Amino acid sequence: MFCNEKNITFASELRNKVITTIKVTAMTLTTNDYYEIASQIEDGSNSIEFEKDGETLFIECTLESDGYVEDDYYNGTGAYVETFRVLYVESVESYNEDGEQTANNFNEATLQEVA
Repeated sequence: MFCNEKNITFASELRNKVITTIKVTAMTLTTNDYYEIASQIEDGSNSIEFEKDGETLFIECTLESDGYVEDDYYNGTGAYVETFRVLYVESVESYNEDGEQTANNFNEATLQEVA
């Protein structure tokens, strides 16, 4: 092989390059995880943190509900009857222990179903 200044410079640059492999994993939520998250949701605005496997999921949401107390004279049980309930999810982010943003498999419809 013919050796000249161009070849030497290229070989030197190649040797100085650092190759980094990044392992990307997504937080995988189960049905039980959604139930645990839903248990933290209250009427009004919510900021929820859910930790799993060294990652933290942050959820900003609002829960609106309405209903009435069944308290008529003859059939009143005093029970609260919910007539309306809706969950609005504004944002979802997940981070690892180093503060780096990570992927997740969050499904808004599943949380709305169990909330």
